[in-house]
Amino acid sequence: MKSILIIGMIAILGFYFYKGDQTAPKAKQDFKTMIKADPGVVIDVRTKAEWDGGHIERAINSDWTNGDFQKMAETMDKSKTYYLHCAAGGRSGKAMDYLKEKGFTKVYNLGGYEEARKIVE
Repeated sequence: MKSILIIGMIAILGFYFYKGDQTAPKAKQDFKTMIKADPGVVIDVRTKAEWDGGHIERAINSDWTNGDFQKMAETMDKSKTYYLHCAAGGRSGKAMDYLKEKGFTKVYNLGGYEEARKIVE
């Protein structure tokens, strides 16, 4: 029983710290306001198959899982604002962390596709 409690606490803490810095604004309205003020670049880090199933019209697709995103990051302008999304928010969170490690400062995770679509469109 004690080990189950410990495992549960570790899982909760892991989720808390992983989700903690994925997005600066916490409300959709905050992102909508940000995008109106600074449209930036919307990047969909899902696979091509996911992209083909539906995507935000002004977004660009750069797959996180096959290395395309990492290659593209080498040529991206660090002074621009980037809004990232994937299917649920995990890959775009990793992509955001990657860009921040590379010195990008204006990068935000919009979360999953459906949520991002409602914010951007």
